[in-house]
Amino acid sequence: MRAQAPIISASRRTDIPHFFGAWFERRRRAGFVKARSVFGVTSSISLHPDNVGAFLFWTKNAEPFLKNLGSLADERIPFAFQYTINGYPEVIEPRTPELSQCIATFLKVRRLLPSSAAIQWRYDPVLISRLTPPEWHLRQFHTIAAQLAGHTQVVNCSVVQAYRSNIKRLQPLEVSFRPSSIDHQQTPLSAAGDETRQLLAELASIARAHGLQLRACADPGWGLPPAQCCSAELYSAHPELLQKLARLKSKPTRSGCRCIPSADIGMDNTCIGGCAYCYAVRNPSRALEQFEKHSPEAPALNCSSHRDETR
Repeated sequence: MRAQAPIISASRRTDIPHFFGAWFERRRRAGFVKARSVFGVTSSISLHPDNVGAFLFWTKNAEPFLKNLGSLADERIPFAFQYTINGYPEVIEPRTPELSQCIATFLKVRRLLPSSAAIQWRYDPVLISRLTPPEWHLRQFHTIAAQLAGHTQVVNCSVVQAYRSNIKRLQPLEVSFRPSSIDHQQTPLSAAGDETRQLLAELASIARAHGLQLRACADPGWGLPPAQCCSAELYSAHPELLQKLARLKSKPTRSGCRCIPSADIGMDNTCIGGCAYCYAVRNPSRALEQFEKHSPEAPALNCSSHRDETR
C-alpha cells in the first residue's frame, strides 16, 4: 500500500459521482482501490476511514450519488465538491443533464454540506466557438450565477486547452484554444486572445455582483485570481482537518496548478460523459465499450473482473 494522501480525489479524470457510484461504495466497503497514474504506475490506495482525511468529488451530475453522500455524512467523513455547470449544447456535452436539473442537483448537494465553502462551482472550460460566442457565455453565466448565489463562494474556470484527444472533436466548432497549449508546427489552431480576456473580465464582474469570486484554474495571464481546486479552504467547517491541510505545500498536477496533495482514484479512458473538450478520454466509443464491461465489484475502474482483490 503506498503512502496515503490526506485527500482522496474522485476524480479529475472521470466523473465517479455520475457514472461509478456503485463501484465507489463497494471500494469503500472493501477498504482500498487500485488506480493508475497518468504515468502508468498502478498502486493500491487505502479507503479505510482511519486513512482518509476527506474526499473531494469532481462531477457534472451528482444526482445518482446522493445516497453515497448521505452515507458519508452519516459516518461524519468530510467531503467537498468541485461541481461543473456549463450548460453547453448537447454536441459539446452529450451526457450532461439539462441546465435546470444540474442547478437543482447542485443545490441538493449543498444541503448535505456544512457550508457554502465546501462546494465550488466550475464554469470550465470556457469554450468560445461558433456555437458558444461571448454573448452566449454572458447570458449563460448570469443565469447560473443568479441561481447559485449564496450557495457557493467561488467559481473556477480555465480556457479550453488543446490536447491530442480533443483537437479533432473541437476543430469543426471553430474553437479558440488556450495559447500555451497550441503547437503551431503541428496543427493550425485559433488562439484565445483579447476577445477571451474581455469575456473573462465581464464574467468576473457578473460573479462579483452575485457574491462570487471568479478564479483561473492553472491558467494564468487572464487577470484573474489563481484557483486552488484541491485546498484546505474547502474543509473550513472541519477545524482539525483544516489545520492539518493548511500546513501542506502545493503539489501541482500540471503547470500552473496550486493544489495540495491528493490521491486520485480515477483513470483515463473510463468516463462516458462524451464531452467534446475532454482531455482524459482519447476514444469515447472505446470508453463506452469498457464501461459496459466494467464490474462494480472490480478493484479498479478499468477492470471487468473482481478476482484481483489483493492489496
